[in-house]
Amino acid sequence: MKILQVANFVHPASGGLGRAVSALAHEYRSLGHDVRTVFPSDSECVDPSSSTWTVHGVRIPTMGPYRAIVSRRPLKDIITHYSPDIVEVSDKTTLAWLAPWCARRGILVTVISHERTDLAVRSGGLAGVIVRPLVRAWRRTVERWAPVIVCASPFASEEFRGTAPVVVVPFGVDTNLFHPVGKPESWSEPLRLVTCGRLSPEKKTSLAIEAVRVLAPHMSVELCVVGDGPLRAELEERARGLPVTFAGNVSDREDVAAILRSADVVVNLGSVETFGLVTLEALASGTPVIASREGASPCLLTSSSGRLVGSDPTDVARKVLDIVSLTRIDVSDACREHALTFTWRTAATRILSAHVPELELRRAG
Repeated sequence: MKILQVANFVHPASGGLGRAVSALAHEYRSLGHDVRTVFPSDSECVDPSSSTWTVHGVRIPTMGPYRAIVSRRPLKDIITHYSPDIVEVSDKTTLAWLAPWCARRGILVTVISHERTDLAVRSGGLAGVIVRPLVRAWRRTVERWAPVIVCASPFASEEFRGTAPVVVVPFGVDTNLFHPVGKPESWSEPLRLVTCGRLSPEKKTSLAIEAVRVLAPHMSVELCVVGDGPLRAELEERARGLPVTFAGNVSDREDVAAILRSADVVVNLGSVETFGLVTLEALASGTPVIASREGASPCLLTSSSGRLVGSDPTDVARKVLDIVSLTRIDVSDACREHALTFTWRTAATRILSAHVPELELRRAG
């Protein structure tokens, strides 16, 4: 089959969304399909010999380098000329129009829901109130016209009505890139905590910093904050005087893997995570995770691979101590074993198989 992936809000240093799109493209190709991926950029490049195409996108206010394709004509032209069997849309907001447009032309559509827009607008203050009707309209369009909506967790699927064509498909992890080889058998001195993600309110990086404030008087500990975002200056001020370093964006995936592998504990405290790729990548690296008990994180952790917490830094600190009271090599083995049950091949196969009934119906017709 010919598969066209279209995604907004992706750039070279972006996080989970970009990694998911690229990983699925790789697996689709491994399964024998012809795949092209369209991203927004500052220029347009549709080279037939390339698997990645770019369309001019506009910068989104308050979102740093992120862009969105707002002009419909370039995407319509690409779809018309490429003539895909399936269009996979990784943005159910500004690209919602693709669902009815493709459906009217007999092209199957997969919408991958990477975020909870209902929660985003609820916490967005005045801006959220303004865009809420628009988000609802986008969601209704997707629910009506997309034959398959993929959510990576039951938590992510709660945004949609019970009648929507939702399929829950957990994402995977590259266990060759993220691995525990070379990891020490004993906990580090000082104990190394890592948090990795965009420095924005929903990630609750401040909670990790406050946990270090609780731990520091009683033990040797350090926190490495990987990522950048609108809260960086505020977080740096909050961390003043504490053993906290800010690494900024780390775009090289090998470097990210090395950081997660070197950590004793990864702290991923976002309460609206719809899956948690960082959590899974940490586990594949043999590193236990402290995560929020809200959102999708409970689906990824076992009692042997991490701990769930609320919004109390003392609770976070207590759970860190709980983990490091165990034998590190046993914890590392448990984390790795659990991560191996999540594969991108399984995710890609399940996403494509969701279209099997319609494909068979078309062949029969």
